[in-house]
Amino acid sequence: ISTRELRRPQSLERYYFCPSGPYSMVLLPSLTSEDSPPLYHISWRQDYFSPLSVVTTIRKGATEDGAFVAEFGHVYLRCPQSN
Repeated sequence: ISTRELRRPQSLERYYFCPSGPYSMVLLPSLTSEDSPPLYHISWRQDYFSPLSVVTTIRKGATEDGAFVAEFGHVYLRCPQSN
């Protein structure tokens, strides 16, 4: 990890999520800066072998072709019925 990645912001920084497709969004550094490219592309898909599971993938940049950052899954559990 470089020290540039660990720097503390000098002021408040706001980030925005913007839809980029039916199952994806991008993370933008600011809505006021037109020249700032999206920082990350976030997409999700259903795990076909486990229908109650969703897999989220994060990549650098504006598209699903960016450098891989992380991937994680979430399983939706059914709540027990109360009597």
